[in-house]
Amino acid sequence: SRWVTRVHVEDDATCIWIAEPVIAAANCSHEHTIEAELAPTARLLYREELVLGRHDEGPGTMAASLTVRRDGAPLLAQRLDIGPGAPGSAAPSVIGPHRAVGNIVVVDPDGVPGPDSATPSPTSAVMRQDAGCVQATAVAPDAPSLRRQLDQAMTVLGAPWAAPDPTGWPAVPR
Repeated sequence: SRWVTRVHVEDDATCIWIAEPVIAAANCSHEHTIEAELAPTARLLYREELVLGRHDEGPGTMAASLTVRRDGAPLLAQRLDIGPGAPGSAAPSVIGPHRAVGNIVVVDPDGVPGPDSATPSPTSAVMRQDAGCVQATAVAPDAPSLRRQLDQAMTVLGAPWAAPDPTGWPAVPR
């Protein structure tokens, strides 16, 4: 299967994308592509949760790519191949024994608050890409644990991007 989403965010607009988890069911081969094109003064909050297999079933294979451009210039580009059909994906430097991986990307031309880097937990990291872009990444054994890891990573960003209680956000599926 293949899912391709292209988003264009115009000047002074904000796109908040908090989607349901993408699940690579047993024996599938799925390609998941997200491309976001941002105008110079556009803002983005993007959150993704990728899960290998449903509860109590084997994993499928997923190739996930995420590209964010601001004013036509690359800001963030990553590709992650995971699952049994992706050699090396179980290595500790990729996802290790975990079955869920997620990202949060915040882009704000006025600057994103928070540290240049942080490790809110042993399996998550917050990394500044530049003054106006921060990415949080986490791995976890399952979808609920991943969601908690990403919620915790969001707290280091500060207002307006981190709600005092991210689990209270109505847009975050629970």
